[in-house]
Amino acid sequence: MKKFGILLFVVLISLVGISFVIAKCLGPDASTMTSPIWSNFWQVLNNLVLLATLLVVAYYTYETYCLRKAAVENNTLSYRPILIFDAGAQFCTVKNKGYGPALNTALIIWDGKTMRVTADSAVPGIMAPGIDSYCFNAHIEVDSAGFKKRLPGFSSLIERITGTNHALFCLTYRDLAGNRFYSIINGSNEINYEGVFEHGKIETA
Repeated sequence: MKKFGILLFVVLISLVGISFVIAKCLGPDASTMTSPIWSNFWQVLNNLVLLATLLVVAYYTYETYCLRKAAVENNTLSYRPILIFDAGAQFCTVKNKGYGPALNTALIIWDGKTMRVTADSAVPGIMAPGIDSYCFNAHIEVDSAGFKKRLPGFSSLIERITGTNHALFCLTYRDLAGNRFYSIINGSNEINYEGVFEHGKIETA
C-alpha cells in the first residue's frame, strides 16, 4: 500500500510537471491572455489526466482478459481427454488416460496408400477416463474426400496423414466443449505398434 501511494504521488507530480512544461512551451502569447501559462496549464493537465486514465483502463482490461483466458485454459485441462493405444492388448484397443470423456471418436488406419476408418456401428460412443479399454474392431475403406465430408473439422489432419508414405494409426475425438484432438502412433502394418506416441489439439481456424 505504501509503495502504491509513493507511485501515485510520483505520477501526479510528473503529470503536473509535464503539463507546466507543455503549457509554457506551446501556450498562447502572453499579450493575448491575462494568465496564458496557467490557463493553458489546466487544459493540458486535464488532457494528460484523461489520457492516463484511458491507459490505466486499457491496461486493466487487458489484464482481466489474460486472467480470464488462463482460467478458461485451466478449466479446459480439467476435462481434457487423452486417448492412447493399448499396445499390449488386442488390435485397435484404446484407453482414455485423460481427465474427461472423449466424444465423437474415430480410428483412422493409413497404410501409406489407402485409408480405413471406424464403421459407425463400431464407434464406442462416450469414452470415459479410467482403466476400461475400448475396441475399434470394424473399419471401412474411404478416400480423403469422403473422410473430410464425414469429419470436416479434421481436414487439416487428413491432409497431413495422406501426405505420409508409411503406416500409422490416428484417433480423432472431441472433449465436452467440442475442442478437437488427435492421437497418432506409427505402425509398420495393421497389427504392429511402433514409433512415438503423439497427442495434440487441432486449433480452430
